[in-house]
Amino acid sequence: LSLAISLGLVSSIALSTRAETPLQPSQISQGLGSDWNAFGTGNDGAAPSRRMGGATRGSCPIGDKPLTAIVPESELGRTVSAYPTIFLYVPSTPGKIKMEFELKDKNDNSIYRQEFLSAGQDGIYRIDIPSYVTPLAEGESYLWSFSLICSDTDFAGNPLVSGWINRVENSQLIQRQIQAVNPSDRPTEYTKELLWYDLMASLADLRQ
Repeated sequence: LSLAISLGLVSSIALSTRAETPLQPSQISQGLGSDWNAFGTGNDGAAPSRRMGGATRGSCPIGDKPLTAIVPESELGRTVSAYPTIFLYVPSTPGKIKMEFELKDKNDNSIYRQEFLSAGQDGIYRIDIPSYVTPLAEGESYLWSFSLICSDTDFAGNPLVSGWINRVENSQLIQRQIQAVNPSDRPTEYTKELLWYDLMASLADLRQ
């Protein structure tokens, strides 16, 4: 849980097959509080996702801490953004290895898929969904996944995490109302609306 609370300067993964070196987490805000359940909105009957990537095993030696999706304990986070930002903790790896991100709709259709190279060291990464992708529809939920591809044959040994994103109804109206307040006050407004992904992005932007 401390990963989200101590979210620091983060690395934005480029759209090419590389990733900038992430910086180590440092405390930026107490606004998130210490209880991820405060953002519990249920999962709307969605299939289970996976917050942690499991223990080190097989062909994928990684750091002591597991690959972790920074999402609420319900594994579903809300957003008003048509192109939300996803945060993950990526452990250290022995050199640069391939990473894969994918976003799917509720019918399992792939909307966006991209491969990157890890920086080797651990840290918190951010993935910004690019604007050329089909925008998330209001009232719909989407599943994203992120994996470390250590082996092209031992898939069970490749750590993977995932989470659900729900773009709320009346997103544009809510977004306009929140954007009208000072940037430093927006995390509080996002918290009131239980908008997890927008809160995390606003905290990271303020810290940067």
